Amino acid sequence: MIFRRATAAVVAYGSMARQKVDDEIALLRKQREELDNRLKAAEARQKEKARLADERRKTLAGGVALEFAAANPDSEFARVLSDQLDKHVTRTTDRALFPALSTSTASAKK
Repeated sequence: MIFRRATAAVVAYGSMARQKVDDEIALLRKQREELDNRLKAAEARQKEKARLADERRKTLAGGVALEFAAANPDSEFARVLSDQLDKHVTRTTDRALFPALSTSTASAKK
């Protein structure tokens, strides 16, 4: 009789211990999921910040280039910039932003 009581107590304790381990695993998995979500959000913010900085850098460089070309229309730089814009800006709506570009070149490239 004493043996049966001891065995029952060990089985009950083993079941409780298993439940605690299962609960701990579930809690850790939930925490990992929350951390994964926080990590993804932080990475997305970092990526967006880098994209905005790159966009700002290009805007500033483009502004400087256009300003220089406008101030020095006979310069080699102005000629090269105009040639590159004419060569690479092909959409009609984009070309409309640069009145100096010929519209006939845009329709010939399509």
